[in-house]
Amino acid sequence: MDTYTSISSGHAAALASANTRTTTWWAGATAVILGSLAALVVNTLPVFLAVLARVRGLSESDSGLVAFAEMGGIAVGTIVCALRPGWVERAGWRWTALLGLLIMLGGNVCSMLAGDLSSLLMARGLAGLGSGVVLAVTYAVLAEGGGARALAIFNFVQLSCGWLGIPFLSPVAEAHGAERLFAIVAGLVVVGMALSFFLPGRRPVVPGHEVSVPHDKVSAPGWLAILSALVYFAGVGAIYAYVAFMGVAWGGTQQVVEAQVANMMFAGLSGGLLVALVGSRFGFRLPLILGYALLLAAMAWLAFGQPVSGFLLAVCLFGFAWNIITPYQFEAVTHVDSSSSAAMLVNASTLGGLAIGPAVAGYLVTEDFFQVNALSLAGTLASLIVLVLALRLSASRQAA
Repeated sequence: MDTYTSISSGHAAALASANTRTTTWWAGATAVILGSLAALVVNTLPVFLAVLARVRGLSESDSGLVAFAEMGGIAVGTIVCALRPGWVERAGWRWTALLGLLIMLGGNVCSMLAGDLSSLLMARGLAGLGSGVVLAVTYAVLAEGGGARALAIFNFVQLSCGWLGIPFLSPVAEAHGAERLFAIVAGLVVVGMALSFFLPGRRPVVPGHEVSVPHDKVSAPGWLAILSALVYFAGVGAIYAYVAFMGVAWGGTQQVVEAQVANMMFAGLSGGLLVALVGSRFGFRLPLILGYALLLAAMAWLAFGQPVSGFLLAVCLFGFAWNIITPYQFEAVTHVDSSSSAAMLVNASTLGGLAIGPAVAGYLVTEDFFQVNALSLAGTLASLIVLVLALRLSASRQAA
């Protein structure tokens, strides 16, 4: 992790010890690949939901429930791993990831067989549960040598997978049905199961550094920072899940809007790459505030401008700012609380927010999508306020 001048000496020592235990590069690369596989539906969600709704005849509120089942399952899987770290320690990273992949496989096979909305929701919840377990392992590995740069690299890879996958969703689903999409994911999961053997069986520890970063206790400021991430992703998730619906409602054709969403993902890639290059050399506070300012501007544009010709620029600004904020938000949480449970709970709050936001927004959909965008704007602003409070509370405790 790139250190920054504002961290306390105690936290710096914890991070230095964590860096002593940094895993091998191939273990880190494997974790990134598996995490990208686990987040594949997440990173294609706007088009995935629109395609699924079109092929299966789902309404906007039904689509929100599918997002809730998928993201809620991921959040549950991650939370279980985060709150029961002893289970992960005993099983080891490799076998925990394999278990998650096996559950993912079962969920996608069940999705292929699902005949109605209820069975589809249960199947996607099961697939999400497995994804959450895999993502918990990914975040735990990244936390070993973590920081903004490690997460930015992960974000870049997973967004690349989403960007490359989006153009294939409509042609595959329209030619072969939604079942073929789930079959492709199931096949990728089988490949991931083979790759998981490159993960270490146990968390590597250098002798003399066995006691370092707190493992299972989350502090009060840490919980506040995690709450900020939850509210933040509920806000952005409300727009993210419905951005394709929004573009069509404002006059775009399905094909053009899906291409614009792919461009939004590319803008997100650019933001992630920028963070990967810059890292934490300027600390996390300044880029975090700048990212929030850009994101709030994009949300205000979508809420009050209701752009048609400006839709592409607005969503690209949204994607770019989102992926500037996320790595620095992760670093802010680990600054407030350096436990690995807090690191994993960042991911749980991420997917929990992405579950709650679309589910609530689905019942607020109007022709102009104003209520959805207003909800996103309010949630994002609230998350910034809560995160600032968490950082101040953490600073007060460290000073005491």
